[in-house]
Amino acid sequence: MEKKFKEMKNQMLEGELSGFEFTSRMESNVYRKISSPNQSKKKKVKRFAPLILTAALITLFFTGMYEFVIKDNINTQQGSPDKKEEKPIMSSPSYVPEGYEFEHVKTSGSNDTPIYEHVFKHKENPDAFYIYRMQKQKPDLDMTKGNNIPLTVTLLGSVFKISSTHTILLWEDEGYYQMVEQQGDLSDLDFIKIADSILKDKGYTSYLENNIEQLEDEQKNSQNEQTIPDLSATEAIDLLDRYEESLNKMYDDIDPNIFMKFKSYESLTDLLPLFTDFMDPELVENVLKVKTEVKSDGLYAIAMDGPLLFDSDQPYQFEKNDDHSYTLVQQTEDELRGKATLRVTFSFIDGNWKITDMNPYH
Repeated sequence: MEKKFKEMKNQMLEGELSGFEFTSRMESNVYRKISSPNQSKKKKVKRFAPLILTAALITLFFTGMYEFVIKDNINTQQGSPDKKEEKPIMSSPSYVPEGYEFEHVKTSGSNDTPIYEHVFKHKENPDAFYIYRMQKQKPDLDMTKGNNIPLTVTLLGSVFKISSTHTILLWEDEGYYQMVEQQGDLSDLDFIKIADSILKDKGYTSYLENNIEQLEDEQKNSQNEQTIPDLSATEAIDLLDRYEESLNKMYDDIDPNIFMKFKSYESLTDLLPLFTDFMDPELVENVLKVKTEVKSDGLYAIAMDGPLLFDSDQPYQFEKNDDHSYTLVQQTEDELRGKATLRVTFSFIDGNWKITDMNPYH
C-alpha cells in the first residue's frame, strides 16, 4: 500500500515539474533566500509540505474506494428485486347473524391483483350471502354514488346501495381495497354489525357503534308500531308440541352402546338449532345445561326423570298478559311426581311468537 502511495506521489510531482528549467537568476534567488532570517520558518513549511501532500493522496484513495466499492455495493443491494408480497392477514368477521354460517375462504385474481374472500351463506337460502373481501385492484363501482360513512378516526368508508337486496361497504386500508358485500335479505343492522366486528378485530375503535345504536332504536320503534298478532291457545300448544318433538329427536341420538353418550352432537352449540326457531336462545341454553354435560370424549345426557311436558288430556289455563306475552298454566298429578305445575310464557320477539320461559324445564 505504501509503495502504491509513493508511486502516485512521484507521478503527481513529475507532472507538476515537467518542462521546468532552473535558470541562473533562480539560482541567485535561492542563495538570497537561504541567507535571509526567515530561513528556519521556510524550512518548516517545506518539511510539512510532503506530509500534507501524503494526507491528500490518502483522502483521495479512500474516497475512490468508497465510490467504486462500498457505494457500488450498497446501490447493488438497493437495486435488487423486491420480495414477493406476502398474503395479508384477514380477520374473519366475529359477528355472524342468525341463520348464516361460514362457507369457505376463496383466493382469486393474479399475482399483481390478488383477491381474498371470506364467504358466509344462509343455511336455508343459498342465494343469500355476505362476503368480506380484500383486493389490490380498484373495484368496478361508480364512486360518485357512494354515501360516505366514518368508520374510525382515520378510515372513511362508502356505502353503495346496488339494489334493495344488494349492498356494499367499501374502504381502503393496509394497502388494499376492503369491503363487506351482502346479497339477500340481511338487515341493515346486521350488515353494519359485521363491518363493526371486522374493524374491532383489527384493533380499531369503531365509529359504527353510533350507527348500530341508531338502527337498534329504529328497529325497536318499528316493532312497537307494528300490529302484533294475537296468540291463540292452539298456536301456543303447537309450540309446546315442537319442544317435545325436539327433545325426542335429541334423545334418539344417544348411542345404545355407550351409556348416555350422543352420537352426532359434540357440544351444546350443536343442539341449539333443534330449539331456537321456536324458543328464546337463552332459555334453550338453560334447558340444555340441565339435561346434558360435556366430557373429555364428547357430549352426554344426564340421567334424570322425564321432563314435565304439556298433557293435552289435562285441563289448562291460557291467559294474555299484555300485547307481547301470554302464559299457559297446567297442573298435573302422577305417581312419580305427585302434584306438579307447568308454567310457560310466550313472547313476541324477532317477529314471531316463541317460548321465552318454562318452569320447571327439567
